[in-house]
Amino acid sequence: MGKEKINIIIAFCFVIAFFASSSSVHAEEIVGKAKVIAGDLIEIDGRRVRLYGIDAPDLDQICLSKKGEEYKCGDHAKRHLAVMIGRLPLTCKGEKKDENGALIAVCSIRWLDINENIVFDGWALAYREHGDDYVRAELAAKARHQGLWRGSAFVTPWEWRAGARDFRKPR
Repeated sequence: MGKEKINIIIAFCFVIAFFASSSSVHAEEIVGKAKVIAGDLIEIDGRRVRLYGIDAPDLDQICLSKKGEEYKCGDHAKRHLAVMIGRLPLTCKGEKKDENGALIAVCSIRWLDINENIVFDGWALAYREHGDDYVRAELAAKARHQGLWRGSAFVTPWEWRAGARDFRKPR
């Protein structure tokens, strides 16, 4: 192979490498102890992280218990997440930010997927606009009557934010 062919191949490799690095999305990673803001929102070292693929009740959201009594299910979701993660450091990895600048990420404690776990425990729903990653965990929580699913009725978080307040039996 001649010197000219080698130079062309090297130049071609540089062009490919340049376009590959400039067009690929780079995952961002945040590691540290988290402060729980809501059932699907945490803060690590002053940086907000929205848990990818899930939607927990808003802090002011009201649900109905089995006895038909109102309770703040958003507050329950927040407290459940706080107990789940405790003081352990989290690793959160994501590629996009939400409309408020929070990193949308999957967070874990070692091998435990926190996003999936809060859905599995019934205190958040799979947010299908992000994908179907946590639908099985939601169905398992529903089948086991865990978290939100143990009450008599609730409005989905996305319907609550849209103004719906008509309680229905969980689907």
